[in-house]
Amino acid sequence: MTTVPISPPTPAAHFGLIDVKVDLQLCDEPRGATATARSGLFVNGTRGIRVSLASNHLLVTRSLSRADTLTIRFVVGLALVEFCAFWASTRDGAAVTRAFKRMAGIPLHERAWGTGLASRLASSEVMRALDNLPIFSRSPQAGPFDLFTLTIEARTPSDIQNWRVRADETESVRPIPQSPPETETKPVPAAVLPAPDPFLGAFHDRAKELLPTDDYNMIVEMTKEAQEVVARG
Repeated sequence: MTTVPISPPTPAAHFGLIDVKVDLQLCDEPRGATATARSGLFVNGTRGIRVSLASNHLLVTRSLSRADTLTIRFVVGLALVEFCAFWASTRDGAAVTRAFKRMAGIPLHERAWGTGLASRLASSEVMRALDNLPIFSRSPQAGPFDLFTLTIEARTPSDIQNWRVRADETESVRPIPQSPPETETKPVPAAVLPAPDPFLGAFHDRAKELLPTDDYNMIVEMTKEAQEVVARG
């Protein structure tokens, strides 16, 4: 009698806030790419995206030697955009894309892709950390170097295979804060200013000419009180 091994049940996925670290290292890229971004687990099961910058590529080599930080930032941004395109069909990949759009200052409802998103990422404030890395020198260090950390609304276990921790490990998942309930706000009616009465103005002008000052002031005050009563309804 043949016994068929039974695989352990897949744990039910739940969702929360999970950190994703992004770092950079110099390497020899054999496939001719300027940079590649790959998913993986770092120390203590932390989800990570490692950008491998091809130090053997002519464009990268010249940019590093000239300290052309903007070009390197664009190359790194393009690698991150390609990461999003590769994992676009996964929920966690879509969450990373939303985080990058927020980082680039692009509204979530606005379409942004390819070099457009890469250039916005390259000019974002977060990517300026790359300018101070010891890769722009005659003897550049290989790293890896931390760039930044994303916080995404992700699922665990992840639907990106390389982000799944082993069965004996757990990852840090924080609860997603609830959105405050929407409260109905009633519009405040705009103040209605009474239109000036031309006949009343003419009456005041004529009364000022004919009456003593005290009598004229009394008429003006009586007129104001009457207008206030009418305005209050």
